[in-house]
Amino acid sequence: MCFDRPSAHEILLRGRKLVGSAQVRRAGALLQHGSILTEPQMATMVACLQLEDDPIAATRRLEAGVAGLAEVGSFEPASIARALAQAFAGEFGVTLSHACLTDAESGAARQLAQSKYRAFAWTQRPLAIGQKTTRTR
Repeated sequence: MCFDRPSAHEILLRGRKLVGSAQVRRAGALLQHGSILTEPQMATMVACLQLEDDPIAATRRLEAGVAGLAEVGSFEPASIARALAQAFAGEFGVTLSHACLTDAESGAARQLAQSKYRAFAWTQRPLAIGQKTTRTR
């Protein structure tokens, strides 16, 4: 889980992890996933992710190491999204625009979800020897 413990270059608030990130690099491509919690609900996270046998200990560990934006003020998701988009555009010198998926893109996503990503063989596939993962189950 990306909030399990801080790693190098993480964003911390008073020593507690504020942003959780995960990356995978394959075939010259990079996939970056990040999460910013506004009001962390640790017991719910532990229950959903089935982190370990002792949910109370897991909840306490996360509460000690994870922060939320609500600790420093009141934030609406839309204002967070705008700030992130502006920072991303400024950092990379690009112009972002809102757009919906095309019908072809939506169809391809539905087809992949049905034929590949919902399949037990994909979600529970064994890892290659030496392959690292942060998979929680």
